[in-house]
Amino acid sequence: MNTTQTNEVKAIHAIEKSYDDAWNKGKADELALFFTPDAIIINPYGEIAEGKIEFENIMFKLFEGRFKDSTHQSEITGIHFPKVDVAVWMEKQRL
Repeated sequence: MNTTQTNEVKAIHAIEKSYDDAWNKGKADELALFFTPDAIIINPYGEIAEGKIEFENIMFKLFEGRFKDSTHQSEITGIHFPKVDVAVWMEKQRL
């Protein structure tokens, strides 16, 4: 792994920690910042959000309901760089 990839790995871990932190604070608006405006997200309950605004709305309702006081912890299990400007990572998530 070269120096650039080492820095990218650190950045990926930092992003994942920020995602966990936003979840653990119950901040739907902060979670939505991790997605593009045209993202399509399917949550563990099969609910589909098309776009970050819809995702934020769904998460807000979940944090008020069944995800109230829940915690989220990600564990990155591998990172692969198929191209210089592309990183793919695998992770385990615990709710």
